[in-house]
Amino acid sequence: MDGDNEEPFTKDTFIAALRDLHIGEWLRRYSTKRFGYTVCDGTQWELEFEYSNGYKPARFDGDNSYPYNFDKLQMLFGIDVTEEDDEDE
Repeated sequence: MDGDNEEPFTKDTFIAALRDLHIGEWLRRYSTKRFGYTVCDGTQWELEFEYSNGYKPARFDGDNSYPYNFDKLQMLFGIDVTEEDDEDE
């Protein structure tokens, strides 16, 4: 999303964009351990959905490992990964 030319999200368009991410396919936890190594420093993340109808919250997290479409989730929330990379320098 470019920001300047985009219309603001409505609740329905935001939920539709979340559905398009197929978050139900994600693992609950992502870690480099599944690839046979660990990293002592890096990026940790978490995403939690809380429901107003009594359903148990859905939680996903990771440690230097991400779902296949995590970049699209970041775009949906307006997170510019290049800005985060610039802060590290």
